[in-house]
Amino acid sequence: MSRRDFLPGSQTKRSEELNCKETDEDRGCHIPRPTRGNLCIIDDRVDISKKYKQQTTSPQGQRDPVRPIRAFDDKLMEPAIYHPPFMNIDPRCVNRIPRAQRYNKGDTQPTRRGRHSSAQIPSSNHALNRDRFRSAERDANCNRGHRQNVRDQGNAFQKRDISDIGENKTPTAEVVFSFMVKNMEGKGTMEDIRNKSRLFPPEVDISDWFRRNKSRFTLIERGDQITFIFVYDKRVTLCIHYSKKDSCKKTDCNRYHICKNVCAGKCIFGRRCNFSHDCFDEHNSKISNDLGFSDTLTSDEICIILRLSFPHVCSAWSFKGTCTDSNCPDLHICPGYILDKCQDGPTCSNIHDRNTEHNRAILEAFDMTGMSYRVFRWLVFMLHNPAYMRNERMTSSEAASQRQSIDSLIHEETEEAEEAFICVDYIFGQCRDRRCKCIHSKNKLPYIWQIHVFGAWISLNECEKIEEAYADHAEKSNNIKMPYNGLDLSVQVYFIPVIKADVIIHGSGESLVETKARRLSTMSYINAESSSLGNEEVNTNKFYTQWRWYWRDDYRQWNLFQPDVFQYTLEAKYLARQMFYSFSRENFAFNHTISFDKMVQLNNDTRKRRHIMRRPVLLSLEEVRRKIFPLSLSAVTLIKTPLPESWMPWDLVQPFELVNITGSNEEVEIKRLFFETIDRSKEQIDSICRVQNHKLWELFCSEESTMKDKARRLRYKHNSVNKKFLFHGTDNIDAVRGICVNNFDKRVSGKFGTSYGDGAYFARDAKYSHCYTQGPVRYMFVVNVLLGQSAKGDKSYRRPPEIPGRIYELYDSCVNDIEDPTIFVLFDKNLYYPQYLIQYHDRETISQETVSQSTSYSSF
Repeated sequence: MSRRDFLPGSQTKRSEELNCKETDEDRGCHIPRPTRGNLCIIDDRVDISKKYKQQTTSPQGQRDPVRPIRAFDDKLMEPAIYHPPFMNIDPRCVNRIPRAQRYNKGDTQPTRRGRHSSAQIPSSNHALNRDRFRSAERDANCNRGHRQNVRDQGNAFQKRDISDIGENKTPTAEVVFSFMVKNMEGKGTMEDIRNKSRLFPPEVDISDWFRRNKSRFTLIERGDQITFIFVYDKRVTLCIHYSKKDSCKKTDCNRYHICKNVCAGKCIFGRRCNFSHDCFDEHNSKISNDLGFSDTLTSDEICIILRLSFPHVCSAWSFKGTCTDSNCPDLHICPGYILDKCQDGPTCSNIHDRNTEHNRAILEAFDMTGMSYRVFRWLVFMLHNPAYMRNERMTSSEAASQRQSIDSLIHEETEEAEEAFICVDYIFGQCRDRRCKCIHSKNKLPYIWQIHVFGAWISLNECEKIEEAYADHAEKSNNIKMPYNGLDLSVQVYFIPVIKADVIIHGSGESLVETKARRLSTMSYINAESSSLGNEEVNTNKFYTQWRWYWRDDYRQWNLFQPDVFQYTLEAKYLARQMFYSFSRENFAFNHTISFDKMVQLNNDTRKRRHIMRRPVLLSLEEVRRKIFPLSLSAVTLIKTPLPESWMPWDLVQPFELVNITGSNEEVEIKRLFFETIDRSKEQIDSICRVQNHKLWELFCSEESTMKDKARRLRYKHNSVNKKFLFHGTDNIDAVRGICVNNFDKRVSGKFGTSYGDGAYFARDAKYSHCYTQGPVRYMFVVNVLLGQSAKGDKSYRRPPEIPGRIYELYDSCVNDIEDPTIFVLFDKNLYYPQYLIQYHDRETISQETVSQSTSYSSF
């Protein structure tokens, strides 16, 4: 295109010079602005000192056509008409000639090679790199003029005063989307978007604008605030099968085939990568053209949209195990959990819980809360550590410490081995990870028996015989003889009450030495499932330790706890280091409490004790060699309700569980609330338990989320949820069990009157609820209540009254006094959760013996 195209009266020659047909849009649009490919304009003048020479090239085969750069004639270099930036020039009217008709076949091509040119790559990857070359060439030449016009008009729009926009004072979603992709890598906070784009007038509520255009953006919300925003296009999707070993087999796959590491942020293999990095290669170009991206977005910009289609693991959390950004938009989760390689299980400090308060907000934004683990781990993007650090500059001390951490495997003879597990992959010689934090056992067994002598841990040579006695409920093993450093040792290992050993050293007076002993093993099947949630092959294709729990009857015979779901619950409680576990049989006819510390089961009614035992399923060396895996439990249906961080694992046997919280911060806080209005000299607390009922807790959390949505819809300015701890007293143990199972029932609220409505009643002060308890042992609940918006109560209310001015919208609760409420009435059972149970007694009217009998934990 020559400069004469932009002079008055020269529009008739434009089509002839471009050797193409003029479209209706070209005839109807304003005069286009000169682009960098034609003229160099400084202010309102034309820099005529620059001349353009025709480039030459060597034949490269058939390629996508590129826009030729024509030489200018000196007589054409006349003063051009420059159009100010505020003129309404539609960039779509510029260069709207079809790509295939922009030049003849005889036009020459530029000599510039792409980053992945076939001349730089071995011939085996010729087809892949030819496509990459075409994309790089297209980005550099074909779109240069068009994309510059789009950017120029966007910059002119930003510089315009807001009054020049006209009646439409707010931008469209497409304008904001395009700006974020091209200038902000597709993400940012609301403040950054407002300040950098200058597209929003001051009076526009930007948060409401983004909520109205939620189909084009992913919004991370915490509380009532939008903390981070990503661009989103549901048409742009990544094929998760492409990066797998089998790759994608579909010939008509309509998803992008792009290297997952590129979407994660960085591919360390670069041009050597076997996966495509180009959104305009042979497969992806059809998708990009169908979506209309060939003339509007580059390959890197399409990768930005793909990169933000799913959440990322926080790089700071992945590398350092911590993150200081309270509004971090990335997941705080263990990288090993994502890679299915973490050996720490639920004790891992990097968190395996996808449903923490931080992670839940992100997963809700991406609509991934109910996703299975197998799909989840393939969709999450993550920079691998330390592969990501290979291309980063490190100090010599950092490099030395990294080499030391890589080479320092855990050896079975060290003290650190006691806190580690045997690597199940190394048993078959399949572990090649030099950073593996598990024990690489020499004997190729899933267990090792060791004794501590001469200041070191040594492994016994007949571990299988000791394991056989241990799995068979024996109290000790047979004598085992073994040589060590020229000495003959006789070893006998004791299993009860703690693991220890008697060692006779022959040749030195045959002295008997009592020493420490230990058993190292693979991780428990519970840990394996928690680190690989959703993987159905965890229990069946590897030698994870299958632990079983037994109780001893009056005939000193060991019996297996039944059913299998009870076995699973006991193992989960033990690994979580829960002190006590209470359970009932036959509709509370038999109530028992287990002490994991003393390995004793107590009958709460008869006070009879029974010993319990935890033993592994026996595996012989021959079974390991033949890959005969241990018998696993029958299928157990796990509870998917998110577990709060400080809570113990869900009870899979009973509808609820009372977990003693002695010694915790929770206990301190509950005691403080209780004694704010209760006289310490008159009342004494016996125990405080947390009520764990997964069904009631799930309903309560769901109602809290619904209340937040309602407050956002009605635009409440103050605390929309208004969550508080309130008290509710009850008079007997049967009522306590009914409340723990079914929650408070408003249908029996008339027992003590309904002065403020026909609902469930709660009190601010423990002193008020104390009046509704009966001795000698008293029970009082501390209830987690969602008060929401409250109205003055009335005895005629069977539901909350309507909010004035909002027809059909109701208050959430009623109170006795709007200014200083002390009594609260709620009509929906999902608005409250009985979170803690306090058992206490009057100091003057009950003996300590009665307290001990009523409190099972004190009997231990």
